[in-house]
Amino acid sequence: MRRTPKKWGVAKWTPFEETMVQTSLTTFPSSAEIASELLEVILINSAWNYPYLLSLDPVVGAIAAGNAVVLKPSEIAPATSALLAKLLGEYMDSSSIRVVEGAVAETTALLEQKWDKIFYTGNGRVGQIVMAAAAAAAAKRLTPVVLEPGGKAPVVVDSGRQFTKTQVILFPPPHLPYCHQPKIAVAFRRHLSSRSHTASLHCAVARHLRVP
Repeated sequence: MRRTPKKWGVAKWTPFEETMVQTSLTTFPSSAEIASELLEVILINSAWNYPYLLSLDPVVGAIAAGNAVVLKPSEIAPATSALLAKLLGEYMDSSSIRVVEGAVAETTALLEQKWDKIFYTGNGRVGQIVMAAAAAAAAKRLTPVVLEPGGKAPVVVDSGRQFTKTQVILFPPPHLPYCHQPKIAVAFRRHLSSRSHTASLHCAVARHLRVP
């Protein structure tokens, strides 16, 4: 899948020109410029909780920058993974984007290949594996890695809040039409509240708690 810009026409629509920038007086008489260059082949590992958004968003950026992409959707969302493989294989140029489905074995095999950049979204444990694989390959080649691990952001609860339902619904913004569902249920694992309000909050959670 390794291609040069001239072979698959990226140079026609991607700004690869050099832009001169001003230097400081301390580096006189030097000159500086910004040169946009493609990386070439990118591995993108996406997550299961926003399977379309977290797959297509980095793919669009990588393709727009003139790179070829191998997308590995999450095996935890098999229906979405199969749909992405079908649609991208049907409507996209196979020389610029490929979809690889699978689980641990397939991901391990992909990480053993040569990549010009690895983009990973998911949990921290797998992120450590991705980073370790890139570090192990550093003796032969230096591979840039972008890790977007999931966090455990706390919910801050105002002491004057009266609970009738603990399920929080967020609606995706209208400029993200490819979000995978019209509403998202957000479950929190940690909350911050005043000491006097903690008991009533726990009672409200117990009344409305639903275990999937």
